Amino acid sequence: MKKSLLFLIINSVIPCITLLFFVSLFTQTYAQNVTGKVFRDFDANGQQTLISPIEPTIAGVTVKAFKADKTQAGATAITLENGTYSIAVGTSSQVRIEFSNFPTSYFSGPTGSGSGTSVQFVNGGGTANLGINYPTDFCGTSPKLVTPCYENGTPLNGSSSANDPFIVTIPYTPTGTGTTGTTSENGYLSKGSEVGSTWGMAYQRSSKFIFASALLKRHSGYGAGGPGAIYKIDVSGNTQITTLFVDLKANLGIDVGVDSRNQVSAVDSLSRIKTQPNHDSTAFGNVGKVSLGGLDISDDEKTLWVINTFDKKLYELPIGSPAAIPTTKIAHTLPDPGCVSGVFRPWAIKFWRGKVYVGGVCTAENTGGTKADLKAYIYSFVPGDANPNNFTQIITFPLNYPRGFASIDGTIQTSAAWKPWIAKWSDITSPVPGAGAFNQTICPQPILSDIEFDVDGSMVVGFMDRAGHQLGNKNFSPNKNDFQTYEGTSAGDLLRIGLSNGVYTLENNATVNGIISGGNNQSPSQGPGNGEFYWQDMYVKNSNRNLPNLISGAGHQEISLGGIALLPGKNEVIETVFDPVTAPRAGGVLWFDNINGSSPRSYEIFGQDAGGLGVTFGKANGLGDLELLCASQPIEVGNRIWNDINKDGIQDADEPVLKGITVELWKGGVKIATKTTDAVTGEYYFTGLVINSTDYEIRVPNVIGISKQAQLNGLTPTMAKAGTNNEIDSDAIVSGSNTYASIAFSTGNAGENNHTLDIGFKCLTPTAKPMGQNVNICNATTTFDLPDAKIGPEKETWTVLVSAANPSAVINASTGQVSGMIANGLYEFVLTSDKTGCFEKVSITRNSLPSARADQTICSPASTANLNASITGQTWTVITKPIGTTPVVAIDGKVSGMTVNGTYVFAFTIVGGCKDTVKIFRSEKLNAGDDIIICSPASTAKLLKLNTDQTWKYFANGILQPIPTIDADGNVSGIIQDGSYLFILGQTGAAYCADTVAIIRVKSPIFDVITIQSTCIMGIANSDAKLVLSGFDGTNRYDYLAGITNLGINTFANATLIPPSGIIANNLANPITDKSYTVRVFNSTGCFTNKTAVLKVIACECKPDVCFPYVVKKRKL
Repeated sequence: MKKSLLFLIINSVIPCITLLFFVSLFTQTYAQNVTGKVFRDFDANGQQTLISPIEPTIAGVTVKAFKADKTQAGATAITLENGTYSIAVGTSSQVRIEFSNFPTSYFSGPTGSGSGTSVQFVNGGGTANLGINYPTDFCGTSPKLVTPCYENGTPLNGSSSANDPFIVTIPYTPTGTGTTGTTSENGYLSKGSEVGSTWGMAYQRSSKFIFASALLKRHSGYGAGGPGAIYKIDVSGNTQITTLFVDLKANLGIDVGVDSRNQVSAVDSLSRIKTQPNHDSTAFGNVGKVSLGGLDISDDEKTLWVINTFDKKLYELPIGSPAAIPTTKIAHTLPDPGCVSGVFRPWAIKFWRGKVYVGGVCTAENTGGTKADLKAYIYSFVPGDANPNNFTQIITFPLNYPRGFASIDGTIQTSAAWKPWIAKWSDITSPVPGAGAFNQTICPQPILSDIEFDVDGSMVVGFMDRAGHQLGNKNFSPNKNDFQTYEGTSAGDLLRIGLSNGVYTLENNATVNGIISGGNNQSPSQGPGNGEFYWQDMYVKNSNRNLPNLISGAGHQEISLGGIALLPGKNEVIETVFDPVTAPRAGGVLWFDNINGSSPRSYEIFGQDAGGLGVTFGKANGLGDLELLCASQPIEVGNRIWNDINKDGIQDADEPVLKGITVELWKGGVKIATKTTDAVTGEYYFTGLVINSTDYEIRVPNVIGISKQAQLNGLTPTMAKAGTNNEIDSDAIVSGSNTYASIAFSTGNAGENNHTLDIGFKCLTPTAKPMGQNVNICNATTTFDLPDAKIGPEKETWTVLVSAANPSAVINASTGQVSGMIANGLYEFVLTSDKTGCFEKVSITRNSLPSARADQTICSPASTANLNASITGQTWTVITKPIGTTPVVAIDGKVSGMTVNGTYVFAFTIVGGCKDTVKIFRSEKLNAGDDIIICSPASTAKLLKLNTDQTWKYFANGILQPIPTIDADGNVSGIIQDGSYLFILGQTGAAYCADTVAIIRVKSPIFDVITIQSTCIMGIANSDAKLVLSGFDGTNRYDYLAGITNLGINTFANATLIPPSGIIANNLANPITDKSYTVRVFNSTGCFTNKTAVLKVIACECKPDVCFPYVVKKRKL
């Protein structure tokens, strides 16, 4: 868009000044972008190469830019799929670029013309590229490949193969094809008598030890270590030394099966004459079930991992570095995938990116098994998992996909389709073809033998044909009476599995992750989805492999032997094959392109019938695993020496480097190398360090004293370990009386570069050094005295750095007296040496005073209280406490431990040191006495008499009026209304625990009383006069006495409940004269009311018509 705008401007009639303005604006905007890319530096040369190796870019790396004031410049960038990034830093000045968020276990690569470190300093408009790498992806410039090879018969007991090579190396890039008549580039390591038949290969780069694991191969014997052997080939010197490293069975008790070969019976023994065929009948069914399978080593080179085919377990063998014979082992039981009519048998093993990957197949070997039951599985395991059997299934796929022909002779073809595992010779179809120099015996049985990972995370898997190890080259069948010889022809395979968004997917019709190879839509079909990605794994007699649909002429379409290797950045995979060039019954390797699947070159390791008729194994798995003998990536350490202008120990964007500084590398008290910092970058680097926790020391000599380096005059090491980012701080210190600044460090594993060894120097501090680098004062303080500046020849001057927020502060240039700090905030002052220009900065922070909380009083027996909760940077401390107590303030502000009466004082301190105090008083509670009830119409009561330091206060609730009064003797008057009157007993002077007492005036009971006179009968008064109450409460109680007063019962509890009828007496006698009764009625509060009633005399008369005299006489009958 800017280009279009500029084009329009140039082609418009605009004054020159306008044009120049826009050109300037365009140029300035462009110059304010920092750009770059992140790539994988496979060859560790500090620059990205696009051919050999092809070094891809990396997405997802975080990139930030920082200005001189430490603020971030522009937005955070994340590298794109092409590895690039761009940050609009908004300045043409220098910025600090920081790279982070590398993939797990990746390290920054060595510095070079195309790559800096993870922290770089560039101007706006500049470029900052970074190469990173996973250390084991490095391999060196000219690695070799190593593989086992085999010969017929036993290699022991003085056999004719005892001194023949059984471990062979070839160059990764041979100059020729190795065929007969050309110069062989093979390197021969271990002899047959030293190792016998092996398959698995692993390489400990740091010690240059090759490890090879034993293999049960029919017709070819074990080495001296037997079926459980792992051999070590030391290639660190001019001559190789081969030894038995460990016998898993003898040394670690691991059952690997029994070597069932009978070396006594001539008819079933392995001959000591390598050209002599043999039956080796007992080995036929045990191939892949006895002895060892794949072998690999961890990335840190301290653990070997091996498959035991006998118990089908993965074994972890700690060996250390350099390797020592393992004394312990960990067995890992692999999952049972639930094979149909078969057994899961593992073989392949690969340690990659911190995980162990194991591959195996369901064999369909049981009764009824068919090729539809053949399946491949790959599992992963994380070493160190608490569950040693915690495997994760990565992928599974069927093996009944179409395959090419294993062999062709004219119109006779034998399919390479995978078959179930067999145990007997009779399970093999008749040898095909039936004519020719050798009868080719073919029965493809899958073993998932090898796994490699490409740079994009895709897997390449090798399949070995089990029949290749059951058969031989010009050798007998297992039938002891059969002396016909057979030519075994294996038919392995090579497949690619793509990785996308964390999911692995098998190639389909020669397509992986959208990449289509030349094997797409093959006819006849072969490979998953009817097309084979690595489509040139075939033998064509005229050596032209560009015939994917070959149907005539002698040849094989599946020549893989199952051993593979992959060198990151080469964009190819190497595989062991038979007939690699033109000669039949030969063995070697093919290189396959990981983009188009073709095979651009090949190399023959052993030729047709090498060593004599039937000695080598021709087409019957004559080679084993394939391993790269990679060099360890060197370790680079060091980084940058700079002038820390602001003396904060952090590399700021505007701070210059120090060039020409002498830097030394020491190890064990001995100087081993010297460097000088670069004149432009101020950087220094050392390489070639010993790995694995080796202690080293970086020294900058002569930083003080009369021999001080000239470039360091006026400078001294800045503070070390400032901040939290180790990549931008200074690490050097000066210890004791030393005259050098040093950094002690230890190395990691190979390729784990350490670019954090930065060293900063600062101006020498002025003589009158201020008290501390940061002073805190508290609100209400406006002045502070800093030290006096020196006068005379060493004159110094104080100045103030005035901020916009606090412009009022001033400082006396000579005395250092500060005033005018009237607002809270940061104030900065500088003491500068007039002579050297070096300075020391000191800051004063004026902080707000905290509020601790109001004083409190607690009453015994209470021992806790609540204060403010404290956050980070705030603290509570105990200032004063009674003897014998240990009060504690928790983070939530709860105070405990106040077990004695007295005064407790606590200080609340915030960041900056400002504090406030709070008191907590603990005292006994005063006793105001029990609550008092008075009964209306009473208006007075009596409370406790006061001591001299006590007070009575009436709690006025605004309801009761008028307010009663109380005197010092506790006499209360003026209680003229019913209700509750609350009085507080307090104390003058110190804090106290008050007590309250209530005077409750209760309404006295209301009732009426009457008397009912006695009744008369025939002129005589009955004793049935009554006292009757009315208008009472149902809860009232009563008592009565004769007379006008009642001094009887005086408590509610002892009185009698008034009956509902109100009749409290019904048997009173007729008085002689009128008689008074006083009734006392109580309510539940104990208040009572007395009322008097008069029982009047009743005169009973006998009327004439009712009453007459009777004479009663006594008479005798």
